[in-house]
Amino acid sequence: EGLKKLLSDGGINQFILKKVPVGHALVFPMCEKCHTSNPVTPKYEDGKIFTSCSNPDCDIEKYEVDILDTSRDLAVHFFIDPIRDKTVKPNANIHVFGGDYSAVHDHANGDSTDFLYTKVGKVIELMRRVSKDIPDFLVGPTFYARDGNKMSKSKDNGLRIERLKEYYGNGYVEKVVDFISYVADRGFKHIDYQVLEQKLFG
Repeated sequence: EGLKKLLSDGGINQFILKKVPVGHALVFPMCEKCHTSNPVTPKYEDGKIFTSCSNPDCDIEKYEVDILDTSRDLAVHFFIDPIRDKTVKPNANIHVFGGDYSAVHDHANGDSTDFLYTKVGKVIELMRRVSKDIPDFLVGPTFYARDGNKMSKSKDNGLRIERLKEYYGNGYVEKVVDFISYVADRGFKHIDYQVLEQKLFG
């Protein structure tokens, strides 16, 4: 009911100054099959959001979401352009930016771009345009697994939190905090599994 009021009464405008076409909504559901969210502003009518899946590999095309159907969860995303849209009442004091920013990408003309600086610089510039406060940045090191590859969820070669819980019990949080302090104090750019295991399990 709260989401319906937000959509029907234009209540989102108290949070985001954004032009929304008549009969459309700033709510972006995810496809139930592939969990892809379409960034195109969907149509909204009589408590239902009408959208489509933007994943070309998914066989679901157009679908609708009944926002009053409380028998299921509704994943809601607000896509905000940091240059054109201004948050009026931001609900968070901490903004987290992630991504593989430390990779150097080569171009066809022989030049290379270090995204560690370009992406961080871009975020700083965007924040300058929408806010007086520039966030602090902590660019962490790259962690390497036993196989020599970068630790990654998709590769499933990282250190799982379950292992720390099993090893330390309820004290695993303090151990992680100590490890982060150790890494931050030394300014590591790369950490292999030996350092990781020595400091966390040594």
